[in-house]
This record gives sequence, structure tokens and C-alpha cells, in this order.
Amino acid sequence: MDDIKKVSVVMCTYNGKKYIRQQLDSILTQSYPIYEIIIQDDCSTDDTWNILMEYQKSHPIIQCYRNEQNVGVNLNFKNALLLANGEFIAISDQDDIWYDYKIKTLINLIGDNLLAFSRSKVLYSNGSYGEFPFEFPSTIEQCILKMIITGHSCLFNRSILDFVEKSIDIDISYDFAMCQAAYLKGVYIYTNDNLQIWRRHTDAVTKSLMNSSRNYELTQVTGKGKFNRLIYSIRNLVLENKSNGIEKYFSEIAEFQIRINGRKHIIKLCFLLANQSIYNYFKAAWICLRYRRKFFPNIATNTLRQKLSFISYSLRYPFTLWNELHSFEAL
Repeated sequence: MDDIKKVSVVMCTYNGKKYIRQQLDSILTQSYPIYEIIIQDDCSTDDTWNILMEYQKSHPIIQCYRNEQNVGVNLNFKNALLLANGEFIAISDQDDIWYDYKIKTLINLIGDNLLAFSRSKVLYSNGSYGEFPFEFPSTIEQCILKMIITGHSCLFNRSILDFVEKSIDIDISYDFAMCQAAYLKGVYIYTNDNLQIWRRHTDAVTKSLMNSSRNYELTQVTGKGKFNRLIYSIRNLVLENKSNGIEKYFSEIAEFQIRINGRKHIIKLCFLLANQSIYNYFKAAWICLRYRRKFFPNIATNTLRQKLSFISYSLRYPFTLWNELHSFEAL
């Protein structure tokens, strides 16, 4: 038993009474021993806190905390993570269901890496199941622009908490901060196995403007909706009608990259994308072209046609990204 690692599970709750028992039971029945379960409630107004007190009384490894005022899911998670004492930390949403071999699989996988993560079986509100529809990023450049690694699927070495602390006052998600740090250092690993059931429903507190659910919705737009989105984006780019949300999003990524001594071309690209002007669009396009093998390492370039398409895609990519994130504000 000497090789058993101390694993802390960190969960944040807010009005989660509908699903929280099922999730807590799935954590408590893990085949790998859990050192502690840290739960921080963000001023729930339903019966969530009473349920937590019931479980804490029955299971000594559960430690529950309650915020004096509502701080929102992101800051709640950042603060809760800093309460964990384990050598490794796993993040739990309040409404998922873990397979009983999840922690054992990730502990066996992580090795000397900072971060290990997996795929999820998606459970929709209508009761149907689906597969996680994205490929994981393979470079820090891809991680920045296509952030699809979700906290609920992660196990990480507690040394990553140093990077989480550096993001406390920046409004980027806690899991985005962790993944940027691990990808920057090049010490991450993942499995394509599904290790949890991920509920996607209208009450999920982790849904936000930039999350993977929204990105997935954007990819489904076709026909007239896709055309309207394109026209809207072009019009706003020409008139320099900036999105405050996009400006804030990329500016804060740049600030975090500066704090963790990130790559200069990524920092510069984020500031250019935040600006949203035609002039800076072309400068951003040049960065994507120059570092195209880092941004798009999986695109084939075996033929001349593929190489030309690859170059064209690199030049168009800043607009494509800006279009996806910005244009839905008018639809």
C-alpha cells in the first residue's frame, strides 16, 4: 500500500440537488482509494447543502465549505482547488457520473506528467448519449485557440496549483489555466477512453460563452444561418465594431501567458485577436502562417494542392476563429 498516491477530489456545487447524490456515490465507490473530497458550495438556495451535510456526516473523507456570498463557478473552483492537500487532484462537476475505474486509470496514466485527462460519454437532457465530438489539441498553440479540455475530465499534479494561483484575478477558466500550463511545459497525457458521463443540460453551471458546448453548436450552423453569421462578421470587421467579450477573452489569455512566461508569438497573437481590426487581422494571419506547423500540425501537405490549401487556411484562420466566437452575438 506504500505506492498509493493521495488523491484529492474537488467539487463545487450550486443548486445541484437533482444529480449530486448520484455523483457523490460514483466518487465514493471508486476502485482507487480517495484521500479526501473537498466540496465548496456557492450559496445554494435549494437542498444541496443539507445533502452535503448528510454525506459529510457519513463519510469522514468529505470536507464541506460554504461561501459567504456567491462568487460564480470559476472563482469558486479556483478557491476550492487551493484547499486540496493531495499529491494529485481530480476535478468533479456536481452533475456527472464517474465510472468506478476513473481515478485508477488516470493515476496509472499520469506518471511524471502534470496533467492527465480523458474523453467523456455525453448525456443529453433528453436522455440520449453521444460521443465527445472533438480532437484534443497536440500543441500549446492549438490549446490556446481550441480549448476543449474540460476540468471534469482531468487529474493533475498539485504543482499546477501555482499556475491556478496566477490566474485568480484573471477571468479565464480554472481548467483553461491548468491546461495552458501543462501544454506550455509539454508534460500532459490523455486517453481516448470515456471515464465519466458528462451531463449537458440547460441548468449546467459550467456552460459559458467560450465553452465546448457553444463551439459545438457553432459548427452545426449551416445554410442561411452560416451565411448571415459570415456577413455579420465581415461587416463588424470592416466597421471595426468590436466585441467587448472577445477583446476581454484574448486580452486575459495574453496576460496569463505573460505571467507564466509563455511563448511570445502566442502573446502577440492574442493581443492582435483582441484588437479585431483589419490591420491587426493581417498581422495575426502572418503569425499563423509563420507558425503554421504548430497551430495546425495534423493537416496533410502531401500534394501541391494540399500545401496551397494549408497556406490559405493559415492566412484565413484568424478571421475564422473571430467569426466563430463573435458573430453569434447577432443571431
